[in-house]
Amino acid sequence: GKTKQRTMVTDSTSKTRADCTTEFFRMLQNIIQMADLISSPPVVHWSPRGDGFIIQDTTKFYRHVLPLFFPNINKQGSFTRKLNRNGMFKVLSGPEKGVWRHKDGKFFQGSHRGIGDVSTQKKSPSTSRKG
Repeated sequence: GKTKQRTMVTDSTSKTRADCTTEFFRMLQNIIQMADLISSPPVVHWSPRGDGFIIQDTTKFYRHVLPLFFPNINKQGSFTRKLNRNGMFKVLSGPEKGVWRHKDGKFFQGSHRGIGDVSTQKKSPSTSRKG
């Protein structure tokens, strides 16, 4: 009865989270790849190394481009949190300042390799092993 139904919901929710993460990265790649069709000059583009992306014009990106792909994300902070939860970080200094990159190098131009392996960060503090 109810116990089996709860178990099924839990399993379904788990699969949905993984699917959502994969879908998020695929949509993000689509945005970057299609940016030149959406606006000229592109408001978002791949980094020179192809291992991240740069939002060139944040106002246009958040007002005009993002809603085409993520209609449920309507604020810059929401999108930034989603990037961070999915292992993305923004380079804050140096020659690549402003590049959004994946912490494990699993998000890059021209390939979906590794996207299925990307997992969201847990909200609780995690321990890391070094060495």
